[in-house]
Amino acid sequence: DFEGEMPGYGGELVTAAFLATDAFDEVSCSPKDIEVVDKSWGLLLDLRSPACAQIVKHIMESPTIHKIMWGATGDVQSLMYQQAPFPLAIHPVAVVDIQLAYSKPELRMGMSRMLEKVPTSFRSNIPDRGQIDFDK
Repeated sequence: DFEGEMPGYGGELVTAAFLATDAFDEVSCSPKDIEVVDKSWGLLLDLRSPACAQIVKHIMESPTIHKIMWGATGDVQSLMYQQAPFPLAIHPVAVVDIQLAYSKPELRMGMSRMLEKVPTSFRSNIPDRGQIDFDK
């Protein structure tokens, strides 16, 4: 996942977060029945750092690392075209935007609405959005 100011062409990404998962089959990209365990590694990277941006470039441009994202369009545009604080010039490959699987061609579905459609067991460990005070 990427966070920043107005992701997309002309926007600026600030952070990148990655979490390893065995939840998807590597060949078909279809979900696997697995028990959720909290032993996955994760990375939180500051894209204002050239060293961190190089790590993101390695991950996002690797054809052997499959990336599963939700709403990837703006993030991918920023990775490719962002110029400040320095050009990222990252050209993602092996990315699947699962938002498209849940959406109609003319309207993209939001993640909260999608979560209403998946089995409760898949979302049992997701914290309620109300737990985070976004105004602080």
